Amino acid sequence: MCIRDRYSGGVESKLTTFNARKLPKIGIHDYLLRFLVSADCSVESYILALIYIDRLTTSHETFLVSSMNVHRLLLVSIMSAAKFFDDKFYSNEMFSRIGGISNKELNFLELEFLSLMKFNLHVTTEVFLNYYTRVVIGD
Repeated sequence: MCIRDRYSGGVESKLTTFNARKLPKIGIHDYLLRFLVSADCSVESYILALIYIDRLTTSHETFLVSSMNVHRLLLVSIMSAAKFFDDKFYSNEMFSRIGGISNKELNFLELEFLSLMKFNLHVTTEVFLNYYTRVVIGD
């Protein structure tokens, strides 16, 4: 089954385990604010999450970020980045509360995400600084 999303330029993408059953009521801006206020993640974790999403969409050409999967994708990529980089991070249960899904679903999405990433969350300093400069400092 394929979907078209207004943000994908009409390109069809396959449904993934990250797709929601219905469009989330919360917008991306407010969803990210929820993490900034509640998750206590480092700035570096948010940059890493962005890199992971870019890496995922680059290595899996049919995987497109859409309004139906972006919330879950952000949730699992931020959580994975925090676990990988931050010394202190919340449990999956706490992240599931922040993200608005069940802990069982988040555990499943985490495994799927890590599998798609081939369990490689390492990012070189050069790549990280490139993203950091563009996102935090601006071009």
